[in-house]
Amino acid sequence: EASYNPVFDLAGKLSKIVKYSSDITELIRHEQEEHRQIQRLSRVADGTGNAVLVLDKHGRVDYVNAGFTRVYGYQPEELIGKTPQRIFGPLSDRDILAPARTAVLAGRPFTTECLTYGKLGQRFWSSLYVNPLQNDEGEPASAVCMLTDITSTKMHQILQQKALEAMSHDLSLADVIGGMCREMEDVAPELRVSIHGIDKGRLYAIAAPGMSEEFFTLFQDQPASPETGSWGLALSLGEAISVPDIASAPCWERGK
Repeated sequence: EASYNPVFDLAGKLSKIVKYSSDITELIRHEQEEHRQIQRLSRVADGTGNAVLVLDKHGRVDYVNAGFTRVYGYQPEELIGKTPQRIFGPLSDRDILAPARTAVLAGRPFTTECLTYGKLGQRFWSSLYVNPLQNDEGEPASAVCMLTDITSTKMHQILQQKALEAMSHDLSLADVIGGMCREMEDVAPELRVSIHGIDKGRLYAIAAPGMSEEFFTLFQDQPASPETGSWGLALSLGEAISVPDIASAPCWERGK
């Protein structure tokens, strides 16, 4: 690497040029090796369904795999050269960032569970694993971050734990199920959970803690038919259903 600096005499005329040069062979070699390493990692990362980011030593995104784009919705050009802050939202625990950074600088792997956000605002409980990579001098060079969607697993763990706790305290069925609904809403705050039962062909609400009293009683003691909400339709068909828009769904006509 060389720089050239002009030197002028008292009359303002160019008298000489001073050249400064330095050997950057090792620097170029390190950069090339890091680039080859990222290429090798990218080939491995593209073969997994998990979301993978490769960060440079400054914490900026160097690489985004196809799994990350599929899960979070961001194209590589939207993140490369930037920090991955945007996958953390208002309900994310940002206190994990400091220990993660400390571990990476010390060359130690770091793992935790955290709430992350997709491009459209969707929330995921994720298992985050960060593996730091060092150069030949033992200095931080980059880090590989792998995010695994554990939302379903998280819900099952919490529900099982809360159900066992509730039963050990001799709580009623309604209290146990109400607690389970609240836990599901805590794990995925965009959800509103209700559980209904059926007795002699008629629906009755067991728990709907995140919904209004009016909603809770709207389908109480009603025939389990395709016209009585998603629950009635599912029971009539004998299978799980999905209703994307209850405002236009015939089964929700009674609730309009």
